Amino acid sequence: MTVSQTVVKISGAKSYGTVKAVQRLIQARTFPGARRLDPEGKTSPYLIPEVEVEAFIGAKKKRG
Repeated sequence: MTVSQTVVKISGAKSYGTVKAVQRLIQARTFPGARRLDPEGKTSPYLIPEVEVEAFIGAKKKRG
């Protein structure tokens, strides 16, 4: 799942509805399985496992 797809998936959470916000979550290791498509490229897109996105959404729903 790309960063843009993740934004659409978690857009219900107000503070996490932008590409930059998801990139900050990746840098904060919220999605430990996130990997660059091309590890050598500086602007290569990230791929995030869908399981981790679902877990993130589930944790946000539990907290309220």
